[in-house]
Amino acid sequence: MIKYVRGYFKDLIKSEAECFVNMTSCTGRFEKSMSSNFFKHFPEYNFWYIDKCKRRQIRIGEVYMYETNFTSQQPRYIASLVYKRNWHSMLWPQHAILSIRKFSNIIQLMQLKSVAMPAIGYKLDKKTWNKIKDAYNTLDINGAKIYIYSNLNL
Repeated sequence: MIKYVRGYFKDLIKSEAECFVNMTSCTGRFEKSMSSNFFKHFPEYNFWYIDKCKRRQIRIGEVYMYETNFTSQQPRYIASLVYKRNWHSMLWPQHAILSIRKFSNIIQLMQLKSVAMPAIGYKLDKKTWNKIKDAYNTLDINGAKIYIYSNLNL
């Protein structure tokens, strides 16, 4: 089940999803966006991710899973979907699509039951957004509940 939800980071983290998704770059730096809030709200994840970036272990189009010290206040996992080289570079839809499709495999392998993630690419032209949205539709696996957050009605 895929549901598009109108909301921001503060809404996403209120979700009871087992896995939160952070759309990231390869550099470990972030702009004022949902990613910056992830790093502020989950500092241990921030250190883990920056360390992987410094070691040049992060690649565009890949997905990296971080297991949190699970409490009732946090998700069990944070998935980093890498879709940009750095925050200043242009969004290449094929990178976002590749990351999303790889994440669909992870949902299946890890048997994730619920995911909360941001929508990316919805501000691009309609044709490009439809391609990215088709990739989001591949996440509808094994009855997992997928909540996709955006500040617009999608």
